[in-house]
Amino acid sequence: MKLVKAITASIVALGISSAWAETVGIRISSNYKNEGRTDYIENGNKHFTVCYVKSSDNYETSEQQVCGEDLKDYGISYTFAKDVNGEDPTQIIVSNEDFAANPIQFDGGINVSKSWDPIVNTDHLKQTIPSGTYYLVVKIENVQKAISVAVTEPVPPQNALQGDEGTLRLDKTANTKATFNATRTSASEITITTDKTTDSKYTITNMKGQVVSAGLLKNNETRVKVPTTGSYVVKVGRNYKKVNVR
Repeated sequence: MKLVKAITASIVALGISSAWAETVGIRISSNYKNEGRTDYIENGNKHFTVCYVKSSDNYETSEQQVCGEDLKDYGISYTFAKDVNGEDPTQIIVSNEDFAANPIQFDGGINVSKSWDPIVNTDHLKQTIPSGTYYLVVKIENVQKAISVAVTEPVPPQNALQGDEGTLRLDKTANTKATFNATRTSASEITITTDKTTDSKYTITNMKGQVVSAGLLKNNETRVKVPTTGSYVVKVGRNYKKVNVR
């Protein structure tokens, strides 16, 4: 047995394909079946199926594979980073602690509320974080695997105009979305003013793309508390404004 394990370790080190060597670790596949397919078509939510594979001590025995909801007690953790390994602290955007506190990040761009069924929505991500390649790193016990996530620049509506500080403001002739303004009114507060009194959804994210507040604008003026000083992106409909809270 020791000889078999030593040979397998050498195969892995040399990067040579080995059916037995590949059985150890995490397997991730896109889930386009049933509800997953419907959710992707209707909402853009891409589901992934996570499986954890353990090899047996006996080379002749088949691998032990646990998938889906059977993994809920395995302590799956996630990190979202620019680093494929999720180990460089300067490249981590959402830490495993952040996910534990709030499993839904970027207004639904990443959803790991069901840890065995992670969801990525690039339409939401492109609205909150810069374009580029990111990695959702899945970790179970002492092994991990990354899901590559490509975020492209959002395409502005044809009737949108580029405003100051990255604000997208719709042309008044469009008359389809409420224009708004967001300003700092104190060291921990942002005031959102809009030209419509009907319910409009707002989202406030920090520079890591984490949602710090979300809700409906019930009045022309809404005051929202933010946790710390810093820069925030306020979104109302498809319009954005960056606000510095100092």
